Amino acid sequence: MVPIDHAVTMGPASGLENPQQLVNTLVRLGVNAVIGHKGVLKHFHDSLADTPFILHLSGSTNLGDDPGYKAVVSDVEAAVAMGADAVSIHITLGHAHEREMLADFGRISTQCDRFGMPLLAMVYLDKSVAVADEGVVPELHAVRVAQELGADIIKLADPGDDGLLAEIVTSLQVPVVVGGGARQDSASFLQRINSMMAGGISGIAVGRNIFQSADIESDFSRLYAAVHNMPVVSVLVREPVRAR
Repeated sequence: MVPIDHAVTMGPASGLENPQQLVNTLVRLGVNAVIGHKGVLKHFHDSLADTPFILHLSGSTNLGDDPGYKAVVSDVEAAVAMGADAVSIHITLGHAHEREMLADFGRISTQCDRFGMPLLAMVYLDKSVAVADEGVVPELHAVRVAQELGADIIKLADPGDDGLLAEIVTSLQVPVVVGGGARQDSASFLQRINSMMAGGISGIAVGRNIFQSADIESDFSRLYAAVHNMPVVSVLVREPVRAR
């Protein structure tokens, strides 16, 4: 078991204490879509009436002993019933439970095909992952797995290497969005976004660098301009989706 440091406050992350206010702000600013679990759509349905919603189907918590193992907590049929525009799933490749997560991915992808529901795959590498074989690039391997299992959009962590990012983009036939990562100062973050967009990604998926900002509206506006009106997202936000 991983011990819990009781000096750390548990509960919503800083910036997420008032989700209704956050959702209202993001919608007003023109976010392209919102991603969240069932409770988000249930409680903020009216606020999201004109904003695409992506139902997230997997999850874990930091209270567990293995946060990298994402359990499936909903399904595509529920997304259809709730009027979601797409679904998303998170898998951690290189994890001890990779096999189970891949099986979940395959099953959900099949359901998406049956219902005509777009699938956003968040594909991350376990921290233990290293180059398994000479010439194997883990990030390239991960995104290819996601595409071949049926992802319509792939989200990955910033590899920190613009050359590799460009190679990832050109190796795929589906759009790539990159996560915003850890909190940074606004200027550094904006510079990184500019660099990634130049590498050909289709959008960004930003969480803490927006919802923990001291001036969400200003930072959001600069971020949106930096990607030349391409998808900009916040905690709950991802690239807009199209029916297949």
